[in-house]
Amino acid sequence: MSPPGKLRHITLINISFPTLPRFLLSSPNLVSLELNPDSNDMGFLLTYAFLAALSATTQLEYLLIRNSKFYFSPAAWPYLEQRTAHSTPSTRDPIVLRSLIKFDFGGPSNILEDFVSRIDTPLLEQLYVYSDRLGLDIPQLSQFISKRVLMNSLPHRMSIFFDTHTMIIEYHFGHLPTRRGPILLKFDLRGYAMLENWQASHVLHICGQLSPFTSSVERLGITVNPEKYSWQPMSSSETERDAARWMELLGSFKSVQVLRLLCMPYDAGFGIALALESSTRETAQEVLPVLRFVSIYASHCLDIEWFIAARKRTGQPITVYESDWKSDWDEPGDADN
Repeated sequence: MSPPGKLRHITLINISFPTLPRFLLSSPNLVSLELNPDSNDMGFLLTYAFLAALSATTQLEYLLIRNSKFYFSPAAWPYLEQRTAHSTPSTRDPIVLRSLIKFDFGGPSNILEDFVSRIDTPLLEQLYVYSDRLGLDIPQLSQFISKRVLMNSLPHRMSIFFDTHTMIIEYHFGHLPTRRGPILLKFDLRGYAMLENWQASHVLHICGQLSPFTSSVERLGITVNPEKYSWQPMSSSETERDAARWMELLGSFKSVQVLRLLCMPYDAGFGIALALESSTRETAQEVLPVLRFVSIYASHCLDIEWFIAARKRTGQPITVYESDWKSDWDEPGDADN
């Protein structure tokens, strides 16, 4: 094993390492640190000794903290929430991680909230958040994100992906010549007992906490995985509520010029289509006011003709393209900046 001072990468999986802070202090050349602690050990992340040791790793570019027991075992949630219920942000000056580019966190949102309230990462380019809680109240995380240098450009593209048990929200920021990779903010939210019609309401909950980013998005993609999405029939009242949620969500995107819809089967995207249709009954400018292009996969399964016709009558026609089931934004009008 290399002497601590020469270590560049450390990976610890379910290993108790009480002297880790001291070890980090003797590892100034560390570039990546991956920790998968046991549920009982998550609290050490908030100790000043650990954070101070992190600040000593002045070359640290990648930090991963992922608790697999929390992430995959619902039985661990109440215990971990109780352990962090009374924690509060530190009153000390934040610990500066000067070289950190990528931060990947999976575990209780309580721990995440406390952790980001205690650190500063001026060069952060990629932030990945994995959580079990679809509500995900993130006041501290929102404040943390708003201070990052990478966020100065504001996101130009946003993607929303969901199936029966997963929702992924990605904000894509402008590529700067000095950066080595994409600038990205990603939320990966999962649940074992999904409530009906959760998609729009929970996306809206997160977007509301990141409203400056939402309002700047120019390209919006909404994808439903047809292989993993289990749709349950809704009553007329449930359908109306679902459409109302989607209309409220779409109404928060004031700058979207390109809308990409990959919604199969038809029922999975029905709330989106109904929301667009409902918006035209009052004013076609209320939802997605500067929309110019719509790209749809299997357009025969997602009827938005009413919305398209209403926009044409207002003098702001929308061009519609048939899309393939791809992950890339390569339709006309979708060129990535």
